[in-house]
Amino acid sequence: MISIEELLPKATYQTIPSQYKNHPLIKGRSYYTLPLQLLKELVKHCGKNAFDAVLLKMERDLATALRHNPRLIGFDAYGEVLSHDYLSKDDLPLPNPDDQFLNRIGKTRAGYDQFLDEAKQLLTSRRNELRGYIGWLVTNPSFRNERDQLFQKWERHIAVVGIPRHGTMFLRNAGCSHLKLKTRKPRRFQFFDDFTGFYRRWRLRHLMTHELPVPVAPKVTARGALEGNALMSGGGVCVWQPDTVPVSSGDQLKVMLDDMRLSGDNDHLDEWINKFSKTGTNSHTIHKLGDVLTVHFYRNLLQERHPNLFNRRKGKVIAAFGEYLGLSPRPIQRIIRLIDT
Repeated sequence: MISIEELLPKATYQTIPSQYKNHPLIKGRSYYTLPLQLLKELVKHCGKNAFDAVLLKMERDLATALRHNPRLIGFDAYGEVLSHDYLSKDDLPLPNPDDQFLNRIGKTRAGYDQFLDEAKQLLTSRRNELRGYIGWLVTNPSFRNERDQLFQKWERHIAVVGIPRHGTMFLRNAGCSHLKLKTRKPRRFQFFDDFTGFYRRWRLRHLMTHELPVPVAPKVTARGALEGNALMSGGGVCVWQPDTVPVSSGDQLKVMLDDMRLSGDNDHLDEWINKFSKTGTNSHTIHKLGDVLTVHFYRNLLQERHPNLFNRRKGKVIAAFGEYLGLSPRPIQRIIRLIDT
């Protein structure tokens, strides 16, 4: 079991083209780019007249600035690139070193190609499951209500320090005294505690933005919670398998996870867990929820930035999403009905 982060090359750093830095849709707020292929399908089906010409050019320029990397999805309020591994339907790039490098590490091209094929299969399967989980989350009323209440409570803190992401909420354990932190910044301390509890409850690494959760993925590491025991800090691995990620029925790990789910505080996740418990790890239902994520997210963007697009063109927009996702219009219509219920 390998974590997705370990398989993927790091996202390259990009910046907003200078001519757009002060645009009202960009300055001081997160700006998500539209995938170029989706934009192409929308223009083909709906026509250029459905868009403001200047805004359409900006959409293309900003998407192109991210160099067609499906991991890069836009820019945050500070102009830093936003990276998310699960929003795009496109395959994520895997490292592919040249023969000289492979020779240096004692690998052959054939051997590495086999590893790459296996890694791609693993990555695709795991990514589909996690995309499905996010699709379920962003359409789950309980999750959305809790998230919105959290953001409302800590609106001022978020405006100053941003959304706590992986690592930042564990400042309490970064060599600082609990008592000193509590005395100096009790309110700030509670801010991190509340987000930590929310992330733990919904099995998230963090929220990349208000709209985009980043789920906890399975991981194997030689270091973990047991490393404090000298006898258990080497010669083995620590496996982290979130209870929100399916395990194949023949896997002994599934038995242990099922026992844990019966005794764990996870009633709020029952609907999701039941989906893959009944249908299996490669279920069509899970994959469909990944498409729900994509349609839900980009349709909201289009409604905000290009409202004229939906004026007597809803069927054409549906056809464009279908082309982008490789689906016929009918499944897209079902997805939209699910989102709107």
